[in-house]
Amino acid sequence: WFDSTTLALVGSVAVGLDPNQIAIADDASMVYAGIDGERALRSFRPATGAIGPLVPIRAPRDEPAIVEDLAVRPGSPNTVVVSKDKVGTTASGALGVIRDDVEVGRGLGAAPNANSIAFSDANTLIAYNNSSTAFDLASWSFDGPNLNLGQVTQGDIRGFGWGIEVAWGRVYGETGFVNDAETLERVGRFPLLNANIEPIPEIGVTYF
Repeated sequence: WFDSTTLALVGSVAVGLDPNQIAIADDASMVYAGIDGERALRSFRPATGAIGPLVPIRAPRDEPAIVEDLAVRPGSPNTVVVSKDKVGTTASGALGVIRDDVEVGRGLGAAPNANSIAFSDANTLIAYNNSSTAFDLASWSFDGPNLNLGQVTQGDIRGFGWGIEVAWGRVYGETGFVNDAETLERVGRFPLLNANIEPIPEIGVTYF
């Protein structure tokens, strides 16, 4: 990892074969990494250098999967939600809840794929289906161990493989659309097409 001011290398740690997706707790006390080569997730505590065990990622029928996206629950650095991509198939977007390096819950019911995920608050997860032409945008309520599907809308954020970010009560899509995080209704659009986007609430700026 790097110093954000000087850009100097501060340290590094070996977490496993082919690390990919990374998520950081809001208090920076915990870092999670999807380890694609191990079909697993691993936690890392920067303050102590402690590395957690490999947590196997399994699809709904207990088949191997990799981490497609991660979202750490605000205020709960020991809890992370995982979007799963089943190995060797096009099946993706099932949700799992991991707490203290153990999978304890999942997304309940028949629901759209949740490929790109982000919390809007500690009890609400926003998910975008970027793997089918439905391109659903959905909200999930989080009751602790499980996620329950709430509202679903279609048609605003469209495109295979693109992601979302959530800040200021808004959902920012990498296709330029901006939706309200509570109602999921469209509230605007950036003049861009298919670009990475990163809202920074601390300074009130969105980069794309």
